[in-house]
Amino acid sequence: MDPRQEKLEESFVLFEKAIDNYLEDTFSDEITIHPMRMKRGKGANPIHDGVFSTTIIFSMGFGTKYGRGYIINISISTLDNVSSHLKERIEEATFDFASKHAEEYLPGRNVECVRDAGLIKLIGNFSLS
Repeated sequence: MDPRQEKLEESFVLFEKAIDNYLEDTFSDEITIHPMRMKRGKGANPIHDGVFSTTIIFSMGFGTKYGRGYIINISISTLDNVSSHLKERIEEATFDFASKHAEEYLPGRNVECVRDAGLIKLIGNFSLS
């Protein structure tokens, strides 16, 4: 893999972890962790432990307003019935955090956090040059 691509991927992993930690700090007291899931901090990666699992994945964006970009995906590991109000709060917190910290994790790429087709998307300059 191109070293520039590796660096970009590493930046996304750090951003995922930051978002995940923020959501855990903010909301985990309101949601009971799934009984088959490791407690926060017990896994090698926050994706595999705690209430939240955060990933940032590339999308070609066909049929969307902004086109290509990276989708922030949040999964909640619980048996609880998560209310639509709580889901909205989590989504809004994710959007706010990502908007405020995108430049910190992806410097010089003019990244903007947008809502596109019901998703939270990072758009900007993701070229390797």
